[in-house]
Amino acid sequence: MLVIGIDSYTKSTKLVNVIEQQLESTLNPEQYLIDICHVLINQQHRTLTDIATFILHQLGQSIPDNVSSHTVLPSPVDDISNTPVTNIRGQSDVAKPISSIPDDVQGYADNIRQHYKHQPIVATDWPPRIGKDFFGRLALVEKQDSSTQAESAWHLLRGQVDETVKLTENKEISVDDVLQPTDSSLSLRVVIDGPPGIGKTTLCRKLLNMWSNGPLVHQQYDLVLYCPLRNSKIATATTLADLFVCQLNRYKNVPEWFEERDGEGLLIIFDGWDELSEQLRQSSLAASIICKEKLDQCS
Repeated sequence: MLVIGIDSYTKSTKLVNVIEQQLESTLNPEQYLIDICHVLINQQHRTLTDIATFILHQLGQSIPDNVSSHTVLPSPVDDISNTPVTNIRGQSDVAKPISSIPDDVQGYADNIRQHYKHQPIVATDWPPRIGKDFFGRLALVEKQDSSTQAESAWHLLRGQVDETVKLTENKEISVDDVLQPTDSSLSLRVVIDGPPGIGKTTLCRKLLNMWSNGPLVHQQYDLVLYCPLRNSKIATATTLADLFVCQLNRYKNVPEWFEERDGEGLLIIFDGWDELSEQLRQSSLAASIICKEKLDQCS
């Protein structure tokens, strides 16, 4: 059987049509076009790079020396409808630690930053849906109490994301404010809730990328660990070292250093709490950390 693929002309025509639609609907067309140019450059395709470079020059934008570290839009084949998004601008490549830390801790942090930078994320700010397989709108809402939970769920089931923001007890926030400190002197605990497929994992990746490109707006961490609880090793972990998915032998003392400090300077992002069994929700290492029974100084 002969399968005829889509030719380059058809691909380019579809790409131009999508970009035109998005430019017409976005609130900031110039910034969207700039973001798209960086995406095209990152494809490492000579023609696309030439076109994108020309457009950036016409817009008076400089060409970054390290274009591979820029944020990228997901592929149209990715199923990430309703994905949380934000912009990252003017951040340094190396984050500043909150304190003087050992060389091996800094070395591990630098390695993990490079790992996070290569994960695809959404680079534009709250775009509308532009096609069947493209991401759509999503609002980050800080809930003041549980009085509107049922009404929020009602709107979410119907895809009426914007309606949840209008509820009296809800407050819309930006991705930058997810880790904003509270008035409490205790270490930060944040719960990101939402139905399956709404974009919680993509939001986690966004936070990882923000940290890997420089200090977060409200918090500074020596190390950020991403711990997907759908990974059985993470879900059944018994020690902090088990949570280090990217384990490098030359940095084997890093977990012990954080344990001695009760987790100070460490941010752990547990992804997939709703996928844990009831038993693990009660007795896992993740549960102990979240409840501050262990590593009570980490966030």
